[in-house]
Amino acid sequence: MEQCSPHGEVRPGPDRGSFETFFSQQEAAIRPMFESVQPTEQPTSMYWEEMATGDAYGWNA
Repeated sequence: MEQCSPHGEVRPGPDRGSFETFFSQQEAAIRPMFESVQPTEQPTSMYWEEMATGDAYGWNA
């Protein structure tokens, strides 16, 4: 999977399992950052999955 940066660069992105593993391993370091901004809801992760539409363009098409 790839992701586009705010500057238009395409970079490989992690798959869901890799992200969840990273987050669980780093939760002790990440949680204080979330708590410092006092979120009003529990954060959720969203994952992009490529749809096979047959009209792929760019991004390793």
